[in-house]
Amino acid sequence: MAKKRIVMALGHNALGTNLPEQKAAVAKTARVIADFIQDGWQVALVHSNAPQVGMIHTAMNEFGKQHDGYSMAPMSVCSAMSQGYIGYDLQNGLRSELVRRGIYKPVCTVLTQVTVDTYDEAFYTPVKRIGRYMTAEEAAEE
Repeated sequence: MAKKRIVMALGHNALGTNLPEQKAAVAKTARVIADFIQDGWQVALVHSNAPQVGMIHTAMNEFGKQHDGYSMAPMSVCSAMSQGYIGYDLQNGLRSELVRRGIYKPVCTVLTQVTVDTYDEAFYTPVKRIGRYMTAEEAAEE
């Protein structure tokens, strides 16, 4: 019998907008994913990180402005940081749920990188923000 495989995607606000909300959402999500694994599915989980990467970017940049010697963090670094901590929470939550059920399968987190075309026309009409809104002057400074 062929193995059943599924890719599950957690959308924009599926994990909440702060750490306590994320912990609660991860626990609930882990139960659902564990149901699939228990039924014999191989699961790959992907997720958005827009709210989280925006918060990290704002925090890192504000810290950099207030403390001499610290530089502002580029979006790529903030994205990796958010993927790491979201993945960490999801990995731990799923592993705990699986162990609770007596299922001992490896769970791992993989950080991703994406190359985008700077000249992609979609950049001229953005539909989704990452982080806070800023003036043209603020954007030029960053």
